Amino acid sequence: MNPNRTPPKAAFSLCIGLAAFLLAGCAAGELEQAPPPSERQFDELDSYIETTMRDWRVPGVALAIVGRDGVIHTATYGTTDITNGDPVDTDTIFAVGSNGKSLTAAMLGALQDEGALDLSQPIGSVLPDFAMADSDHDAVTFEDALSHLSGLPTQSGLGAWYLQGADQPSLVQSIRRVKPVAPLRTRFGYNNSMFAAAAQAAETATGKDYHALMQAKLFTPLGMKRSSTSLDQFPDGNLAKPHGYVGGQPVRIAFHPVIGAAAAGSVNASLMDMTRFIRMMLNGGTMDGKTVITQQTAGAIQSVRHELAPDEMPEIFQILGGVEYPQEVGQLGYGLGLANVEYFGSDYAFHGGSIDGMTSWMMWSPQAGVGVVVLTNSGNIAYPAWASFAAVNAAAGLPADRTLVRLASMRDAIIADPPTPEGNGMAPALPVAELAGVYANPLGGFEIVAGAKGHADLRFIKTGYEADVTSLGGPDYWVDFANPALPDFGLTLTSQTGESPLILSESPSEYPALFAADPAFTRRVD
Repeated sequence: MNPNRTPPKAAFSLCIGLAAFLLAGCAAGELEQAPPPSERQFDELDSYIETTMRDWRVPGVALAIVGRDGVIHTATYGTTDITNGDPVDTDTIFAVGSNGKSLTAAMLGALQDEGALDLSQPIGSVLPDFAMADSDHDAVTFEDALSHLSGLPTQSGLGAWYLQGADQPSLVQSIRRVKPVAPLRTRFGYNNSMFAAAAQAAETATGKDYHALMQAKLFTPLGMKRSSTSLDQFPDGNLAKPHGYVGGQPVRIAFHPVIGAAAAGSVNASLMDMTRFIRMMLNGGTMDGKTVITQQTAGAIQSVRHELAPDEMPEIFQILGGVEYPQEVGQLGYGLGLANVEYFGSDYAFHGGSIDGMTSWMMWSPQAGVGVVVLTNSGNIAYPAWASFAAVNAAAGLPADRTLVRLASMRDAIIADPPTPEGNGMAPALPVAELAGVYANPLGGFEIVAGAKGHADLRFIKTGYEADVTSLGGPDYWVDFANPALPDFGLTLTSQTGESPLILSESPSEYPALFAADPAFTRRVD
């Protein structure tokens, strides 16, 4: 038996629950004429957020609506931490996860504007030791990396940086051990490792590390004074704490220190800082009269390079299919660190972010002249996404979107604990106690310690993430993390029984492999 690994837990429940609901024939609202935006509509929006965040069990929310000339509306709700009840305010810092990709793209655009690099040039022309497993892909450019068109499998480096704690150089080196699944520039495959490669090349071109470049080229020019790319850079204690779900209820979990894939998701920022980034993009690269990136570069970042097929980004298609007026949603595409969709006749750039108990969503339209950002300390990406559409509709004078009310029945399915595969009834090839030892591959490893009653404890050495290991029968075992935000997965004993050293490999799965570069972990022989 090869157990099916669950994907990251928030995405898993969203795929299962939301897809089932939408396929059942969700009735969308009928389009009605709406008045221009008013304070009354914003009052209704605030009431809607206050009600739905309680219903969806979201501890804290920060929301802003912006126009080209400034912030139109801000509101904060709930608490930074369910254990102490401290309130969220507009200066509270949240981890914004993959929304950081958009900021990274802007930083690289600024480097292009000053001549330090060209986004159309191959990464290997700047980073000589960079290589892909297939030489036909060695021509991959910065633009290819930022638009997820490298040909690599979706999330092929996730386990390396998320669980093993691989640093950026190691993560970039591992790319050469991952076999592409599509020709270059033909298929979208969401991949954090290629953002790490782009950042590594930018460091080589400038002699400055990624964190310094983000500060110098983006945060400082934009006046994003409460933004950082590292957990140890927070200016004070006004910090939202991450929350996952156990048994459908929010629980405090640990922060995830994003190291190897910093360029893909390490940004921490306040609500007000994020409004400054959106205003800059609404204004074609300028902020308060100061050019941060050129209009040409801002346009290129937001322009569609690849129109997405439903199987290339299914979770996003499901989110867009769930909004109140799906008939007003047009073709979904992707630019440079930004997605793009037509909505009510205007083009909206957008992105979502999720990192261990923090989720967020931002979207804006230069055509409509409005943008929104929603930050939460909840491990449920559906909530900030659908809250953002409610805010856009209020800001643009569109009919009210009440998706979070209409789909409230899906909440429990979306935040439910993922299932554990059933055992096959076979006797274990080895009792879990006999798996004890330290296992490693080129990017790191874990230790297994024998436990009680047929269980063992697993701990990733660099990150400290802990899990329970149980037998599914035969050579197959299941790794179940204590942290509800982490992706459970299967291990298969691939060495012969009694052979030394023991080798545990990631079990084949219908989902993208966590350890695509190095799926086998070999037990150390002392």
